[in-house]
Amino acid sequence: MQYQNPQAQEKYPVRKLMLTGMLALGLLMAADGAFAQRSKSWNIGMFSRANCGNNESISWDRSADASYWEMAVGSRMSSASLGREHFYEDGPRVDWRVGNVNWFRAFGGDWIVEGIHDLGPNRDMDPLDQEYAVDLIRENCGGWWAGSAVGSVWLCKETWASDCSLAEW
Repeated sequence: MQYQNPQAQEKYPVRKLMLTGMLALGLLMAADGAFAQRSKSWNIGMFSRANCGNNESISWDRSADASYWEMAVGSRMSSASLGREHFYEDGPRVDWRVGNVNWFRAFGGDWIVEGIHDLGPNRDMDPLDQEYAVDLIRENCGGWWAGSAVGSVWLCKETWASDCSLAEW
C-alpha cells in the first residue's frame, strides 16, 4: 500500500474549485454586460415649439446614450400672415439628439410648427438589442406600424405647436 500525504490530496480539489468559481464569475460578468444594453429604459423626449424666438421640433434621448437609437425629425413651419412655409429634415442618424430649429425668426406671430419624429434601433447593435429596441418602440410609440422591421426608422410621434409651450400629441 502506498502512503499518501492528506495535505497533498486537498490541494487539487481546492484549485479545481477556485478555477470553477473564477470561470463562473467571468461568465456572470459577461452575461451582465450583455444584458445591460437590453435593460435600457424609455427616455425619449419629443416636442415642437413655436413663436419663442425660435421655431423647433426636437427628439432627444434624455439618458444621453447616443448608441441605442437612430432618430430623425421632419418639420413643417408655416405662417399664414407672412405667407411663409419652411420644411426641414434632420437624420436619420445615431445620436443623442436630432432636431430642426429655425433660429431667431419667430418672435411672436402666427407660426405653426408640425414635427414628425421617427425612431429606430441602431443598425450596428447586436440583433438581440435591436429586437429589444423594437419592443420599446412598439410599447411607447403605439400603432400597428411601430417597429414593423428591424434596422429602419418609423413614425413614433407627431407634435404640433402654436406657442412657446413644449407641445406634444
